Amino acid sequence: WLTQWFPFEIVEDWIQVPIEVAGVPTTAMFDTGANVQVIDRAFAAANGIKISSVDRVEIQGAFSKKRLPLAVRVPITLFGAPLTLRSVPVGDTGDAKIVIGTGVLSSFILQIDYPNSRIRFASFDALALDDSANVEMHRERGEGLPAVRATVDGEKVWLMLDSGFNGPLLLSRRFVAERQWEEESGEIIFDAHGNFAAMDRYRVPLLQLGPFDIRGVSAIVRREGPERLANLSSVRVSGILGAEVLRQFLVTLDLKHRRMHIAPSKPVAKDSWESTPTPENSEAPSEQPEG
Repeated sequence: WLTQWFPFEIVEDWIQVPIEVAGVPTTAMFDTGANVQVIDRAFAAANGIKISSVDRVEIQGAFSKKRLPLAVRVPITLFGAPLTLRSVPVGDTGDAKIVIGTGVLSSFILQIDYPNSRIRFASFDALALDDSANVEMHRERGEGLPAVRATVDGEKVWLMLDSGFNGPLLLSRRFVAERQWEEESGEIIFDAHGNFAAMDRYRVPLLQLGPFDIRGVSAIVRREGPERLANLSSVRVSGILGAEVLRQFLVTLDLKHRRMHIAPSKPVAKDSWESTPTPENSEAPSEQPEG
């Protein structure tokens, strides 16, 4: 099966989509850097979503870990499809009232056309990436989050793939200290869903992702304190690849099987695809991944 295209909004480089949570229309953020779903605390309280006073779970945030209470059996409707989230941490999620992480996003192939602000979903055999994937992907052992292979200034590295990070690159202090990059003026105060941190910014000479050379990308580095970086089973993650890089492409993701394809996106008129069903057996060569 292959769905029609659905529109989404870019809010501070985050993908926000319409959703119903416990029957209430609101907005959700798709976040490949989160392995669970999280409901906004104020939204849950305002709409009578029951929160356990006993059960809590430890969640890794952008720069720290938090123990959050749980809501249980929360019904949601996403693009017309009803789902029930058995247990959902409750915390502060910012503009979006629920964060949809890899627990849901790995259930299907996700195709994000960033330049045209549209998204669609497919079964694993409808947009199979077995032979057409052009970005190497691994999965972090601890949290199971996706990481992609890239080349930064001539060095091959692993970067966490985080569509919920609204910047270009976040790199480790150690990685940047080994290079003589031009530092851009001005301190950045980075806000990751209520977690604030002072950042320094550098100009990256060249980022290579899949078959593409990307110039003019900035990298931010946390000035002090712990960094949210993780180890894979055999490689060290050197940073995070964020939405500011991804938004240049048509991105096809199979998070379950760790496959990714990126390609340039052709401009299309919105009225040519919005609300137009895509037949199950149709083919769209201009949109589907090419090897």
